[in-house]
Amino acid sequence: MSARFFRYTEEPNPDGSIGAVRTWRRLYYLLHWTPTSRLDRLRWWCRWQSRTTWESLATITHHAIRAIRHADDGGGWVTYYERGAWVIRPCTGWRRVPYLTPPIARTRQYPPDDEQGHLDWACAHLGIA
Repeated sequence: MSARFFRYTEEPNPDGSIGAVRTWRRLYYLLHWTPTSRLDRLRWWCRWQSRTTWESLATITHHAIRAIRHADDGGGWVTYYERGAWVIRPCTGWRRVPYLTPPIARTRQYPPDDEQGHLDWACAHLGIA
């Protein structure tokens, strides 16, 4: 416990000396900003809600941008294994962002170590012969 929770008072001892007694400090320091009316409570809640929402959105955006795999700069398509399924994602556009946007197509038919089956599926889905 830090010193802000206690206060020391001087009390005389039976032998005549002065001793310090540690007692609990009354904590009034939170009352100067505590909202009292409904409007103040609403303003306080909205301020903190918007702040936490902005922080969470900024964090989500930061991690989503870092999760983009830069395969190439062209307008092609790439296949990835995400969340237990093979997915087709474009190299540009909003659908290239994993975990936030839906992929073009996904399948769970092929295991993660499959080398050729998921590529055949992707080519058939995109109409590439």
